[in-house]
Amino acid sequence: MWTYFGLGLLLWLLVAGQQGSSVPRNFTPLAGTSGLASTTSQGQLDSILNRLFEARQAVQKNPSSAEIYVSLGLALEAIPDTQAASEAFDRAIAVDARSAQAWYQKGIIATQQSLWHVAAQDFRRALAVLPDDPLGHLELGEMLLRMGDFGAASTELQAALKLNRHEAGAYYGLGLIALQQGDFDGAEAHFRAALQLKPAYVDAMGGLGEVFLHRHAWREAAGEFQYVLSKKPDCWDAVYGLATALARMGEKKRAHEQFDAAQSLYRRELQLLRAKGENNRGVGLWHSGDIAEAKEAFRSALAIDPTYPEAHNNLGGVLWQQNDHPGALREFGAAVESQPDFPEALNNLGNALVGVGQESLAINYFRSALKASPGFVSAHFNLGVALAHQGQQAEAENELRQALALDPEQAAAHVELGLLLASKAGTLSEGARKELTEGLCMNPHLRVRIPEKTLLDLEKSPPD
Repeated sequence: MWTYFGLGLLLWLLVAGQQGSSVPRNFTPLAGTSGLASTTSQGQLDSILNRLFEARQAVQKNPSSAEIYVSLGLALEAIPDTQAASEAFDRAIAVDARSAQAWYQKGIIATQQSLWHVAAQDFRRALAVLPDDPLGHLELGEMLLRMGDFGAASTELQAALKLNRHEAGAYYGLGLIALQQGDFDGAEAHFRAALQLKPAYVDAMGGLGEVFLHRHAWREAAGEFQYVLSKKPDCWDAVYGLATALARMGEKKRAHEQFDAAQSLYRRELQLLRAKGENNRGVGLWHSGDIAEAKEAFRSALAIDPTYPEAHNNLGGVLWQQNDHPGALREFGAAVESQPDFPEALNNLGNALVGVGQESLAINYFRSALKASPGFVSAHFNLGVALAHQGQQAEAENELRQALALDPEQAAAHVELGLLLASKAGTLSEGARKELTEGLCMNPHLRVRIPEKTLLDLEKSPPD
């Protein structure tokens, strides 16, 4: 995602085919890692699960292969489970510090987390091993531009183009640099080169609109901004650019409407940035153990933007941790009301409802979380446990097995599946014994979940 200063702060994505913000949602300790998009088909999900299963098997067979750990990380990213993916890439680097792909993927994750300096360092390490990788130069160039080092960014983007003349994003980035430096002819040439490679490159059209504004080519600028807004109606910069062009063309009424719209969008953007800042501060405090200050930071975020779903979700997590269950339920509910397809909040609300004895209602929220994010491990687990308690054993087993397919290291899922299999069989079956044993090997503290009679049977030698 690129930044340049035209008529306002413009945020654009560099990599061809991607548009929008790469900043991830903040997760709460009550929530698991969110999964696949709701548009993912069951066939696609099965394919990703098979890929993940094969990668885990390969790691077991050859734990000293950096390449295999990279494959595991890529499979985990597809779910996505960013934390587990990052750990897999770290393992790849521990095996082979010259794993260019592992460093590159770590850079991608850092980029998604807006850690530009960290990402730049990772991309440099990847390029030190594989200097002829055009994508590595492209990503490093983007990071350097975001950090304001235009000279170094230009060098990297030129290197990307030398290796691959078809990198539309590199031309676009060079156009942004030229625009920043007042080289409007150079900016236009680069934006047009990007559009020649990718005719529907909306961000390059926005850059071209900025060039036309600087040249006082009002009608041409208006045309570019109108197209941008047909694809990205909430783009403040394009609205403001269109308003400026219309005003210069003498279309005062339309210009006034666009200026009002731009002002409203800009205020909203600033409001969101301030709320995100307070929310992120709260997350940092929460992770450091300062729950009281974290709660105040989340409340501060909501004072700025009462509809900010992440802050409601995080505040709900803190309140639940403080045993304020009514307050937590209220905040999780507010998060879902603000964003009905927010999987973490839906899962958290379901967990909270289970905690206050409303398991039947909780099931609906777990289902909604999975509709929004089919690969959401925690929601599969929670739904499986809730269904088991409701006597819906077949579906419960399916959900628990789905959770374990996504993350076989979930000790609690092994234990719950073992208990379910024992209940179905009316005895400690071989399958139940296997799951319970595996879960307890991973986490012996889970013994408290297992009935005493089952524990006694488990400690006996299995029948021949």
